[in-house]
Amino acid sequence: LDSRLSIAASLDIKLLSSDSCERPWIMCLPMAHRNTTAVRGLEDAGATVVTCSAGADGRVALERVLWELSERNVTSLMVEGGAAVIQSFLRQGLADLCVVTIAPRFQ
Repeated sequence: LDSRLSIAASLDIKLLSSDSCERPWIMCLPMAHRNTTAVRGLEDAGATVVTCSAGADGRVALERVLWELSERNVTSLMVEGGAAVIQSFLRQGLADLCVVTIAPRFQ
């Protein structure tokens, strides 16, 4: 999920260049998709950029994301995100199972 395609500013990240993982699908808003330079850069790096409508909060509509994924035959999804993303899935009743992992803090 990247409503504004902020990831396009960091095309050197491992997610886009590693041979050990699948290339990502990046869900963005229509206004971000109009940034053809960002879209082209991400697609050239191997990502698939998918436009999704906005939800009431102005971010990518999660129901639309799930629909787009189902159209691509994705039947299971692990949501790894910050509190706002996880809370959005839970509040909208879009999660079947919740596993919380808390990483240790090193000082």
